[in-house]
Amino acid sequence: MSSQAPLLGAMSLLLLAPAASAQPRRRPRPTPARRAPAAPVAAPAAPSPVASVAPAEGPDPFSDPAPEDAPPPPPPPAPARPVALDLALGVQLTHRALRWNDDLFGELRPYTLALGPWITLDARWFPAAHFTSGWPAQLGVYVGAGFAVGLSSSDSRGRSYDTSALDLRGGVRARVPLGPHALTFGAGVELRRFTLSPPDDPNDPGVPGVSYLSATLDADARVRLSDRVALLAGATAALPFALGDLADRLFPGATGAAVELRGGAAWAFLPGFELRAIASYRRYFLSMNPSPGDRWVAGGLVDEFASLGLSAAWRR
Repeated sequence: MSSQAPLLGAMSLLLLAPAASAQPRRRPRPTPARRAPAAPVAAPAAPSPVASVAPAEGPDPFSDPAPEDAPPPPPPPAPARPVALDLALGVQLTHRALRWNDDLFGELRPYTLALGPWITLDARWFPAAHFTSGWPAQLGVYVGAGFAVGLSSSDSRGRSYDTSALDLRGGVRARVPLGPHALTFGAGVELRRFTLSPPDDPNDPGVPGVSYLSATLDADARVRLSDRVALLAGATAALPFALGDLADRLFPGATGAAVELRGGAAWAFLPGFELRAIASYRRYFLSMNPSPGDRWVAGGLVDEFASLGLSAAWRR
C-alpha cells in the first residue's frame, strides 16, 4: 500500500492538469481611468447699472459728412430790438356836435362844427429799447398835442364868435409784444379845450366853452399784416375832473365821463417811415345836476368829436 500511494498521486495530477488547462483564462478587466473633476462654472454676474452719459458734443454721426472746404454755418441772428422812438406829424378834419338833453326853458343852444382842420403831433419813447430787448424796453412815455386852425363860429343871428380848440395829452405806457404784433397800455392826463367867446348879454347862455381836464386810460393794438402794412386800433376812457366855462358859468355841479374808439392802418413806404390813416370818435356824456333856483336847467349834455386824420411817422 505504501508503494501505490505515490502512483495514485501522480495519476491524480495528470487527470487534473487537462481540466485545469481547458478552462479559459479570464483577462483582467482594465481599471477605467479616473476623470479629472470638472472646473466649477461661475454664475453669470448681475448686470451693473449703466450710468447715463451725456452724448459727446460734436457733429451728428448719422448726418452726411460735410466737405472739408465747406464754410462754418453762420451764427443765429440776434433778436431784433423793439421800436424805441415813434414820432408822428399829421393833419386831421374834426366834426363836433354838442346838444342838450331836457332843456327845461329851451334857452340852451346846441352847437355844430361841420369840419375843422387840426394839426397833430404825437411822440412815444421807450428809452431802454435803445440798448436792450428785455422787459425794460417795453416801458415808456408818450406826449401829444393838437390845435385847430382857421376856426370860426356863428349863430342863427349871424353873430360871429372867436373860436379856438386845443388838445394836450401825456402819460406812461407799457408795451406787450406778441410776436410781430403788440399791445400797448397807457395811463395819463389830457386837456381838451374848445372855447367860443361868450356873448355880452349875461342872460344869453351862448355856447359854453369847455376845458375837459381828464384822467385817461388807453389801450392800443398794432397787428402786422406784412412787412409794409399794419392795422391799428385803440380805445380811451376819460374821467373829467374839470370842465371849464361849462361848470364855472352855467352848471357848477356837472359831472361826466368820455370814451373814444379809433382805428386805421399804417403803410411803411420806406425803412423806418410810414403813413397812417386813422379815424376816431369821442363822446362826452355829462350830467348837469342843476340845483333849485338855477338860471338854466338841463338834465344832460352830449358832446361828440369825430375825426379823420393822415399822418407821417418815423419809427426807429
